[in-house]
Amino acid sequence: MKQGLASISPALGPLYYQILNFIGCGAFGEVTLAQHLLSGTRVAVKTIHKTGFLTSHREMTILKSVHHPNIIKLYQIINTTEVCHLIMEYASGGSLSDWIQHNIVMEKEARVIFQQMLSAMRYLHRKKIAHRDLKPENILLDGDSRSTCAVFALGGVGFSVVMGCEAAVAARIIGVDVNKDKFKKAKELGATECINPQDFKKPIQEVLFDMTVAGIDFCFEDIGNLDTGYLLCPVTLSTM
Repeated sequence: MKQGLASISPALGPLYYQILNFIGCGAFGEVTLAQHLLSGTRVAVKTIHKTGFLTSHREMTILKSVHHPNIIKLYQIINTTEVCHLIMEYASGGSLSDWIQHNIVMEKEARVIFQQMLSAMRYLHRKKIAHRDLKPENILLDGDSRSTCAVFALGGVGFSVVMGCEAAVAARIIGVDVNKDKFKKAKELGATECINPQDFKKPIQEVLFDMTVAGIDFCFEDIGNLDTGYLLCPVTLSTM
């Protein structure tokens, strides 16, 4: 149900932000368009109930540490006893999903967006952060042909959490490798089970689909690269 932000937190009242419009809601809370009264900047205010998300100081620290032109900016965090307000950059162009549905996407336009997302993901991976929820609905556009990675707070966690904490990520973490000697190391890094593609007659994608009821929780390949905890990224991006 739509709620007025000013009624949720006095910090978002008339002294700081003017509430303009309700944008939408999701599993973790709601998003409202607001305007900062001192600067006139329009912002997206994401209100998240603490019982559902963002209760740890570590996750907030990760959000505040990210600075990239193609990742939605986090301007401010306002905490109350029940909710957390994330004051974030507002992208006026809507989501890539909506844009695709209402426009004919030219190859040149798609190439630019793809390169921008590659740049954003490369930046995150170098900081050992995984987004985990990159999809057209979470890619937002502004009026200057710039795409930004959104809903970052819901997906971004450190690689250490992804590799080692089942409760925070998935009930099952499946390691895939043709070298069975790596299975022991994979389980030390958080894998709950390991499979060798050569043991099956059908494609490994079909095997993973059959193993999971609602899709893959989390899987990783090339266990050897996980010894250092780093994700290898290309030095340069193709000009395509």
